[in-house]
Amino acid sequence: MAVPKRRCMLTLSLSITVTIVAAITFWQLPGNSLLWRELQNTGHTPLFGCLALAILFILRESFPLVRGNPLLAYPLAGIASLALGIFIELGQLLSHRDPSVSDVLRDLAGIIAALSIYAGIDSRLVSVWHRQHNGLRAGTMALGCCLFLGGLVPLGQQIMVSLQRDSAFPVIIDPGADWSGTFLQFNHATLALVPAPERWTSVSGQHVARLVLKPERYPGIAVIEPYPDWSAFANLRFTLYSSETRPFDLVLRIHDQLHDQAYSDRFNLELRVMPGENVFRIPMASIQYAPADRSMDLKRIAGLMLFAIDITSPVEFYLDTMRLENYPATAEGVPDQAE
Repeated sequence: MAVPKRRCMLTLSLSITVTIVAAITFWQLPGNSLLWRELQNTGHTPLFGCLALAILFILRESFPLVRGNPLLAYPLAGIASLALGIFIELGQLLSHRDPSVSDVLRDLAGIIAALSIYAGIDSRLVSVWHRQHNGLRAGTMALGCCLFLGGLVPLGQQIMVSLQRDSAFPVIIDPGADWSGTFLQFNHATLALVPAPERWTSVSGQHVARLVLKPERYPGIAVIEPYPDWSAFANLRFTLYSSETRPFDLVLRIHDQLHDQAYSDRFNLELRVMPGENVFRIPMASIQYAPADRSMDLKRIAGLMLFAIDITSPVEFYLDTMRLENYPATAEGVPDQAE
């Protein structure tokens, strides 16, 4: 009975190994959002833990030397699993995906975690544990559990900020909120959270975002993955405060998930920013009907950008909360800008 059992275990382990390697190399999750990508990255930790255990069983059932020395199988399984992880990352070049050092580190965490936990319950290592200090076994298993749980932290953080973004809606950008920075990208621009300028008295919170755009072709800020359903609102409203002595221009760009990257297939609006406070109210209808050959899907908004074009010197301004509203904006003495 021992031989058929070993053959069954070997076959199962080989199948698991091939399946995991193929899944990590070729399988794409159904979405491409920050949450889906983090889920895919986090999956490296448990998958490589399973892979390490499968290789451990293969070594034990295939090589008599390893079968006779159960402790030897652990470092060999770890090295083989890590080598596979590195090979898979290099293989990403063939599928036009970039290799990732962080993925290899996640692989390593999963490998060590799984082997450490299993070593603590491995019946073949009972004699080894008996010869060691009693706390070593518990410490080894605790290390494995900590590494495994640590590998889940980035996914938990991404879930948390996504829930915070959703609960803050209809706010699109909130400079004072921790979640907001997760969904911002910068192109030759810097952002700092600072108190509002003294002359700017209509701010919504204690702090605003100070943005500095550097001389470049398209310096600016992008909101990636805003809450997608804008269909129930009438306006997009935000306030800028310019510390510049002269007017300058910014471009507001908004696109949905169907955007084909053509200029005519999105909303583009040039904003004239005057020294001091500037209130901008953008009617949702102008956003919806901006694409030349279709209506923008207001339930699937995918991104927003605010940028300058071909500036030759740094431009500094302050940004308050950006939000959607169902009523006209009111700002005495400061005209709203729309179309």
